[in-house]
Amino acid sequence: MDSGIGLTVPIYCLCSGPRGQAQIKLKPAVVNNSNATITINTVDFRLLVDQSNIAEWSGQADTPPSMTTISGKSYALFPPNRDSFAERLDGSWTFATHWTPQSVTPGAQYVNWDTKRGDLVVYVPIRPDGSISIVGLAMVDADNKVVAVSAFADWKSKEDPNAF
Repeated sequence: MDSGIGLTVPIYCLCSGPRGQAQIKLKPAVVNNSNATITINTVDFRLLVDQSNIAEWSGQADTPPSMTTISGKSYALFPPNRDSFAERLDGSWTFATHWTPQSVTPGAQYVNWDTKRGDLVVYVPIRPDGSISIVGLAMVDADNKVVAVSAFADWKSKEDPNAF
């Protein structure tokens, strides 16, 4: 998977979400190691999850969840909620994706460190045992093929979701 895209997650949080789901809020960083300018938008990201039932998903995204196979193993790909979407949850609000499409020139990096900017929020169904198994954050191409992954084990800092 040598797409020329470097993907990391410097900050993230895991929170309760609506309708038996978790909400994962994260701030991705994308490095363009290719020779061409790339444009990144919410539809280019997916949360890669092991053993999850996509039929139980009820997020608010521009694309539906799907399945993919990597090295012979099946994974669910959950899209982030669309920009600025939030909903009521237990007298408060869920977190919202805050994303503006970005062009990243060759050799450049994109990450928006401003609070509530450059964040993605993904809903993931919780398994019957109360768990989720995040594999990582993926970037996909126009055919929904995974082109870059930031493994969950490499995510940097678990933070208070109100702090970013």
